[in-house]
Amino acid sequence: MKMTNIIEDTYTADSVKTLDGITHIRLRPSMYIGSIESAGLHHILLEIISNSVDEYLNGGATKIEVELLKNGGVRVSDNGRGIPVGTHESGCSVLEAVFGITNTGAKYDNEGKSGYNSSGGTNGIGAKATNALSVYFRAVSYRDGQREEVLFERGFAKSHSLEKSSEPGRHGVSIEFVPDGTVLNCTKFDDAKIAKQLEELSYLCKGLTFTLTIEGGTTLTFYSENGLLDYINSLNKDVAISTPFYCNTEGLEVALLWNLNSSYTYRLYTNNIPQYKGTHHTGFKTALTSEMNKYAREKGFIKEKDDNLQGSDLEEGQVMVLSLRFLNPIYEGQNKENLTSADARTLVQRIAAEEISNWLHSNPKEAKSILDKALVSKKAREAAKRARA
Repeated sequence: MKMTNIIEDTYTADSVKTLDGITHIRLRPSMYIGSIESAGLHHILLEIISNSVDEYLNGGATKIEVELLKNGGVRVSDNGRGIPVGTHESGCSVLEAVFGITNTGAKYDNEGKSGYNSSGGTNGIGAKATNALSVYFRAVSYRDGQREEVLFERGFAKSHSLEKSSEPGRHGVSIEFVPDGTVLNCTKFDDAKIAKQLEELSYLCKGLTFTLTIEGGTTLTFYSENGLLDYINSLNKDVAISTPFYCNTEGLEVALLWNLNSSYTYRLYTNNIPQYKGTHHTGFKTALTSEMNKYAREKGFIKEKDDNLQGSDLEEGQVMVLSLRFLNPIYEGQNKENLTSADARTLVQRIAAEEISNWLHSNPKEAKSILDKALVSKKAREAAKRARA
């Protein structure tokens, strides 16, 4: 029997459309920021803060200020280099292009010649997503004695000005925006969540000062002198059984200790962007498990007939922060929550293996405490396996 389509066919040539980048972000925001709820709202703020952190990474900034405004917006200011003054190839100002034209930026140089040798941004999308999802977005840049400003409304430029600065010695960028409730379900910032984020960033960027001004004028300051060592001490909630392992070489920085607990606490970052998994994590775990087993056999903790320790045996009581600064990283998705660069695994594994081996041989008392705990975990795992069998 011949089937008849009773629905009118409205699919015509006119149905095929091309959207500019800003319009597409507004139409499909979750594709760019992961969610239109609270997590997405705080992600668009983090995109702006991350741009300022990139200035710290290239040596151009020492302070980042975040201010929650009475109108529900937020202002982020830094004392970095500022945006170069000039005309973009599209015909607009460079400042307008940087914040208003998707896939535009100075972070595509694989050799880092623009100064962004380990930038968090890679795709030229982040700040534009913030702009597109804001009722208004004001970008002000101070550079070379000039003050330049572009005002956007829902992602599209409305005004531009360039004048001699009344503060000729000032340099850096100030971004102010108000989230758009017509595309976001949540527009109210959580000051406690932002404070936690800034504290975390202060550990990753030792020597960089963050301030957060909240409603009522209260200002919180976040600063870390010892970086990741301060970070693992803040994460550690139990009695440590080892002094911290720490390395900082070739872009890999790791702080690690073990405590009496059975939980595994870890934080991962690439160019200060947080991940929940990635090849850097895999590379480090492989190196740690391998070097621990080598040392354990060398010192007689594991006999020839016995099986090796597994990674899970070493994770009990472990508190670790791993931060990788890496040129041209490859991520899974715009939110960058999973690092997929194969080169990152190779690099981390090589560096970590050498550093861990040296640390174990230089700290035999700590090594024994860690291995004793891991061997207890190994015995429990093997007993559970026999019971299941």
